[in-house]
Amino acid sequence: MAAAVALVAGSASAQLAVGTWNIAQLRGDFSSIEHVLSEASTDDKPGFEVPIAVWVFQEVDTDNVDDLHDLLGPQYSQGTYTSSSEDTYSGAQAMFFHSSIVTEITSGHDDIYTGAGRRSDRWQLRLVGSSPACDFYIYSSHFKASTGSANQADRLFGVEQVLENAEELPAGSCVIYAGDYNIYSSGEPAYEALVADGPSMAIDPFGNGSWSGAGNALKHTQSPRASTGGGLIGGSLDDRFDFLLFNQEFQDGAGLDYMSGTLRSFGNDGNHYDDAINDGTNTYFPGNNSRSNQLADALHDASDHIPVIANYTLPAVLSASVVSTFGPVIVGGSADVVLTIGNDVDVVTPAGGADLNWFATGSGSLSSIDESGSISAGSADQFVAIPVDTSSAGGVSGQLTIDSVDAGTQLVPSTLSVSGTVLRHSNASFSSANDENFRVFFSQFEADSGVQQIDIELFNYGFDSSQATMDFLGIEAPAAPFGFIGTPIDGIGSESIVMPITFDTTGLEAGTIIENLAVYVEDQDLPGGTADSIVLVLSVEVIDTPSCVGDYSGDGRTDVQDLLFVIKNWGAALDITDLLLVISDWDCS
Repeated sequence: MAAAVALVAGSASAQLAVGTWNIAQLRGDFSSIEHVLSEASTDDKPGFEVPIAVWVFQEVDTDNVDDLHDLLGPQYSQGTYTSSSEDTYSGAQAMFFHSSIVTEITSGHDDIYTGAGRRSDRWQLRLVGSSPACDFYIYSSHFKASTGSANQADRLFGVEQVLENAEELPAGSCVIYAGDYNIYSSGEPAYEALVADGPSMAIDPFGNGSWSGAGNALKHTQSPRASTGGGLIGGSLDDRFDFLLFNQEFQDGAGLDYMSGTLRSFGNDGNHYDDAINDGTNTYFPGNNSRSNQLADALHDASDHIPVIANYTLPAVLSASVVSTFGPVIVGGSADVVLTIGNDVDVVTPAGGADLNWFATGSGSLSSIDESGSISAGSADQFVAIPVDTSSAGGVSGQLTIDSVDAGTQLVPSTLSVSGTVLRHSNASFSSANDENFRVFFSQFEADSGVQQIDIELFNYGFDSSQATMDFLGIEAPAAPFGFIGTPIDGIGSESIVMPITFDTTGLEAGTIIENLAVYVEDQDLPGGTADSIVLVLSVEVIDTPSCVGDYSGDGRTDVQDLLFVIKNWGAALDITDLLLVISDWDCS
């Protein structure tokens, strides 16, 4: 089952470690028991060490519970204890959990009658800070001991009751089966029922074959003692009575999964078949015989069983972020938002976290996306460019939804909102009132009147906050007698600019001169910006320099001399008409 977790601040950074141990009603030496429990939480045999998150114990009498809790330490909390007294039947089941890693969902506890006056217990647990999708169940059982068909039948009945109870759990539940099963061989009906195909079938990481003989010594859990004494049974290490199995949800490749190779009989180095675990040198911890021997001595004196431990991966934890705004861009321009995705599962080794198998969908301006990927635990974040639809101008928005194909991944789905602005293209025009891309400008100048200037106004037609500003690049190089004396201008918005064009009248004859010129512009420097041009036509009429019609004196000017001439000749040849002509032509030269 895919499951989710986000360990809260201050919690253990860990894979999930689970242990089971028959503590023989605490008849062993307390200091030895305490040593075993402490060493189990620092066991680096798999290549890493993490504290045991969940302990289940068998043969726990009512008056053992507080002592056992003291031996574990205050970091552990006691799970729900059996609802019926089993002090006379080799003790009850007890569960303790590391309160910074997991917590118990007490409504999930159940006592299950398994025959021979015994009961199994079921607990529901949740990784701290996780959603219910990350819950898992653990069963602890102590089935009838001894050989013989009647005892085998009792064990089979017990297994069947546990499996039937597990079948009633919600579909997809993660289940661990643990305890002292007292099963002698893989051919026994109880074991065959455990691993038979079915909705609640158990998976044995050691395989379903024989566990007998020296070749399977690493699997044996009873007894670490050669001789009986102090209420603890001898017989040496040659039986596998203690089991830590799980259902199919723990090997689906997503979320909570068994970490291959981590199932181990704690302290068993495989070199003490049919012998006491502390006889001679113990090599359980590679390269550290002293530590191994101390553990072996403690196991010998603590109980007549040794613990079984396994590790499980933690589910992926989605981390997703995106810059919430983009742009501005211009219609049709390329625009991306960068999605950052990470797998934030907190583990001590990458193998201890599930892969984050993610996919992203979008809506609104992000509706065209179809992205997916996978991030293993401990890997760097992935950065994904998500395209934005910029086909329409205006304020645009969309949502990204990041989810996982593994149903229990933590913090999914994650929905992220994005918004931005898409601008219209700028619009060059010769008018502020109309979109004019072509205009003929008419001018008239006298020949030999010097260099004249024609000012042409240029607008970014229709400009508002939803339109790009315009950059004026220049005009097509005009032919003489025209010239251009302007410079490029950027950022044209609501205000127009003037394009100054010169016209040199020197030596020109009367007539009309026409020049077609392209005016070059482009959008402001944004994605999607384009260049454009509009057409300017200059039509200039050159006229001859007129004579001074009021020059009666003949000096080439109309001035006071001409006024005096008219007055002198008034009446005989000149009259009021001539006077008015001088006045109207005054200052002509």
